[in-house]
Amino acid sequence: MSNRTPVDGYKLVILDCPYDTWENPETQAMFGRMVGLKLRGFRPYYDYGALPVDTTDYVGRHKLICRDVNGSLVPVAGYKAVDLSRCGIHRVPFPALAKAKASGAIMHARVIEEILNTAINRGEELTYEAALTMDPALHSSREFADTIKMMIPAIQYWQNRDYRIPSSMCTAVIKVKADQFLSTIGFRPIQIEGGIELEPFGALHLGGEAVRPMLLKEFTPGAEAIAERLRFFWNSRLTIADDSGVRELMRAYKKAA
Repeated sequence: MSNRTPVDGYKLVILDCPYDTWENPETQAMFGRMVGLKLRGFRPYYDYGALPVDTTDYVGRHKLICRDVNGSLVPVAGYKAVDLSRCGIHRVPFPALAKAKASGAIMHARVIEEILNTAINRGEELTYEAALTMDPALHSSREFADTIKMMIPAIQYWQNRDYRIPSSMCTAVIKVKADQFLSTIGFRPIQIEGGIELEPFGALHLGGEAVRPMLLKEFTPGAEAIAERLRFFWNSRLTIADDSGVRELMRAYKKAA
């Protein structure tokens, strides 16, 4: 009887805040591969000029699904999380808020800012999840796409549990049906008073593509079941991070906020 699983041959690499470990050759190599993956993944879907990387890539947590290619781990899919506390420490705007303001989505910006203030007042972490990308050379493979879509809920679940993240936010691109996929994990459209869902807005950084602001507070039973099945995949991850007091600094920041 075979003990193979759909994720055999893949390795999860967490590149956590490259800013802290830039002198590490592994950080520089993986960061470069991550940027290459995003550029290749974004170009087929967005107009020339849309940038899949920004300042937050230096302080974000990159969750990279990799394959071994000639002895090197090469990302074939991945996405990033940007912690609200990191934004405070490095004095960069929280991405969802910055994108709404830049796009002229005033109502969206106000509602998002209220959510951020609530998290800060409670001393809770909040992440912005973004830039989900698959290698276009492999994307045409249904098996590959299905495998990646199975890994994402597990990665999101265990990240939020192990990093003690109560909620996560995203601005899901409608054109690629990201909102539909993320709803299977537990992301829901952000609501205003009366339970009215915020409408999508045209994201300036994507040339006006419609994005839907969404919030994850509870995982769906389906996502939790997948996460349990793939616990071994998360537990076998490779993490590139600075553990020398950085988490203590972040906790101190949250207490002072």
